[in-house]
Amino acid sequence: MQANTPPAGLDWPAFARRVESLGYGGLVMADHVVGNGLSPFPALAAAAAATTTLRLGTLVLDNDFRNPLLLAREAATVDVISNGRLELGIGAGWNDRDNHSLGIAYDAPRIRVDRLAEAVPLIKRLWTEDEVTHAGTYYRHERAHCGPRPARRPHPPLLIAGGGDRILALAAREADIVGVVPRTRPDGSPDRAAYSHETAIDRFVYVHRLLGDRDVELNTLVFGMIVTDDRTAAIAELARRMEGAPPEMIARSPFFLVGSLAEMRAQLLRVRETFGVSYFNVRGEHVEAFAPLARELGSL
Repeated sequence: MQANTPPAGLDWPAFARRVESLGYGGLVMADHVVGNGLSPFPALAAAAAATTTLRLGTLVLDNDFRNPLLLAREAATVDVISNGRLELGIGAGWNDRDNHSLGIAYDAPRIRVDRLAEAVPLIKRLWTEDEVTHAGTYYRHERAHCGPRPARRPHPPLLIAGGGDRILALAAREADIVGVVPRTRPDGSPDRAAYSHETAIDRFVYVHRLLGDRDVELNTLVFGMIVTDDRTAAIAELARRMEGAPPEMIARSPFFLVGSLAEMRAQLLRVRETFGVSYFNVRGEHVEAFAPLARELGSL
């Protein structure tokens, strides 16, 4: 489940404990400086102290915000605090407002993906080697030491998420979990067509072809979810939120989850069968209502 703030009137540690008690497998956090969301690593450390079995992760960190050594160290610290429950999700970034707020360049997608492709193997080395010397295009380290070592060996599971060819190729090569999400336009604005069933088929076929026999977990984020007995009305509401997207696109898209729990169950099983996805992230708005289905599918 993805959440960056607890529901009104509920403190964060209590919220994390509630997510765990409801039967969710994990709690993941986004990484935006724009908005009122909690900062991921401190919040995950607090959630780790409040829970015992919940997977804790980022979905996803913006690679451009942090030096690889500092990122590897902070991630390893949370992994140690949580007794090996961290899952590190990372991507190339998409929200230009975050970059402008931080005063850093919002580079072209090619450059951001190239920088991520250099950072990911470097983070793995920092987690597993005593000292790392690296002289690359974007990063330089001289006898860098990352302590503490992660609790999970050889390192925490790494999730890379994106929607374009180059970042998905990187994920298929380097990640333990490949997240497939709708791609954005080069300026970071949403591309409505990227949410369609047809585009999802194209993206997942591309990933499966790149993976070959490599055994990884496939993930996707549910961008819109409404638990309701009136699926038609809820689809129409989501279509309005998507600035007039065709309702039939919402109904068939793997990135939306709408209807009763029975209808949602059928949708999730269909997405698993069609695309090979075994790991879904839903957002916190319907955490209580969706919980029975999360418990059921988590045990399958």
